[in-house]
Amino acid sequence: MSKAVVYVTTLLVAAVGLVALGFAMTASQHWAETYQHGVAFVSSTDGDEPTDIAWQDIRLVIGNRCTTCHAEPGPEADLNLELPQIVQREALSGRLLDRINDPEDPMPPKGMLPQETREMIAEGVRQGASTVATDRPARRPPGSRVRARVLEPIAPFGVTDGGSEFLTRMQGHWIGSMNLMGQDMPWFAFDYRAVGPSQVHGIFEGGTMRNLMTSFFYARIHGTDTLVARNGGVLNGIYRTSYFVLDEVTRNGGATKYRFVDAIGGKDLMWMSLEFKGASIEWRAYTSGLGEQPEPTLHMSFKAKRRATQLSEDAAQAFNFSARQPMLDLPEGFPMPQ
Repeated sequence: MSKAVVYVTTLLVAAVGLVALGFAMTASQHWAETYQHGVAFVSSTDGDEPTDIAWQDIRLVIGNRCTTCHAEPGPEADLNLELPQIVQREALSGRLLDRINDPEDPMPPKGMLPQETREMIAEGVRQGASTVATDRPARRPPGSRVRARVLEPIAPFGVTDGGSEFLTRMQGHWIGSMNLMGQDMPWFAFDYRAVGPSQVHGIFEGGTMRNLMTSFFYARIHGTDTLVARNGGVLNGIYRTSYFVLDEVTRNGGATKYRFVDAIGGKDLMWMSLEFKGASIEWRAYTSGLGEQPEPTLHMSFKAKRRATQLSEDAAQAFNFSARQPMLDLPEGFPMPQ
């Protein structure tokens, strides 16, 4: 069996990679409910209209903001918030509300949920929100209405302008430290290799099942040859996928920084930057919590050095990398999610 086949098989068996980019939490899944014809709809408070809150309302928040850590296998604090009866128990006991409203020790650790979200959960507890799942869509927080904001068009950065070296720089075995949602991980490693003539794919070492994976590849967006990042996989029983488009490359001395923004929501929804200097990388990811925050804040940072390149060099040779073959050609840009 060739090295190329062995590596691809390993990727398929691992089915993973990037827990660090769990922040994506599927922009396309989220915006499928909130996008219409290039206009983003976001909630804002408007009076105190009574709203019937059911388990679906609370489950949406718990699934997006809590089960990254509190889910099988090995939930933090032995608290599996995928189970509705556990959420109900914690809510009725007051522990859930205490933690999400504690400014000194909040949950999630990254920072307190928006006030209207916390009020919605508290109101659901007060009403005795049923933990029986229903088919109806989740409602917005009590007293919320919808306002529209026109999205700014994304201008892809042309790889012929200096971004084409990114895929080569990304390859290798990166070992360093991670900070994810305020939690320090002193040892963390990624392995990035070519999986085609114009694509590199990464897996992280330390337990890959059920986590997200990420790829970087050539694409043609709005007629511009650029780079795209795809973040997707199965996390906590939900398939999630998001795309990011390279929109900026900056150079400062010996360092080069690449910025990728959400393919539809742009930098106002989420974005990430990867800065290379010699054999070092600093990767930062920013998220608005699926639009819950007014602007994205730091979600993840990964600082590392490239420690080995032989496996990535073998993969590049096996796949005839890099041939600059666009994997996507979207003359009108990314379509609205379905």
